[in-house]
Amino acid sequence: MSQLTRQQLYDKIKETSKDEYILSEMQRLGYWKEDAQPTLAASLIKRRGDLQRQINALSSQITDPKAALKAIHQERMATARQQRIDTKVKREVERYQRAQAWHEKQQNHIHYLGDAAGFKPAAADDVSDAERLNRLGLPLYSNAAELAAGMGITLNELRFLTYSNQVSRVCHYQHFAMQKKSGGTRLISAPMPRLKRLQYWVLDNILQPLELTEQAHGFVTGRSIVSNAQPHLAQKVVINMDLKDFFPPSLTRVSKARLRNLATTTKSPPCSRCCVPKRRRKPWKWTGNVITSTVLADACRKAHLPAPL
Repeated sequence: MSQLTRQQLYDKIKETSKDEYILSEMQRLGYWKEDAQPTLAASLIKRRGDLQRQINALSSQITDPKAALKAIHQERMATARQQRIDTKVKREVERYQRAQAWHEKQQNHIHYLGDAAGFKPAAADDVSDAERLNRLGLPLYSNAAELAAGMGITLNELRFLTYSNQVSRVCHYQHFAMQKKSGGTRLISAPMPRLKRLQYWVLDNILQPLELTEQAHGFVTGRSIVSNAQPHLAQKVVINMDLKDFFPPSLTRVSKARLRNLATTTKSPPCSRCCVPKRRRKPWKWTGNVITSTVLADACRKAHLPAPL
């Protein structure tokens, strides 16, 4: 190989890189064995040469660097605009899917009963204990829509009758005061006709099938004040006791929890809201007395006392 001129040497270096040209000359002259295992330095030099050739090829295609830079910017902006459009479309699709899923849930479930209802949604509300319900002789419903159908009303009507808000002007109870025998007044909360029908349904289908103690006589089918008085005939001493303020907020919550434990497939919030109007009000008398019998029977059993009459 004849000796290269200065210009030819410059052109060779310009085609690749200075380091790659030096490496090729060392290999040609035998200072660097070409078939030897490549080292990191040789690999880096080879890679830099490849990149330089690509840059040279691209540079030869560009006649106006400013126009090329402008075209690159426009391409990037177009890509960014398309990404924004795709992201917006994706979010709208996800929002529509969430709204559709929520709408479908609303057709079968009641997720919120108001800030005064005393209930919060829980994952356990969608769990059914079919074996226990069958053992207690209670009906089995898998969602609120089936419960409403069993009551003979629509889901929206059940939602309306069980919803309770602190600032709501709609109340399903009429309140009035009655004179007590011992003096003073007692505040009565009487349910309106539509709610009363639901409370009768809860009484007949959930509470009445339960097995109560023999000492429970109030609002129990086949029992009355007469059956309550018969065990006390001809007794030397009969003690009449009354529990004062039996339904403060704490025992009202106990009543709710008891009904929640007994209600069909744990769809108890609607059932409990039918029977327990407000946190500081007494449950409706028919359903309230049956719930009271179950609550006191459990309490007496734990305290090893006779069940209440």
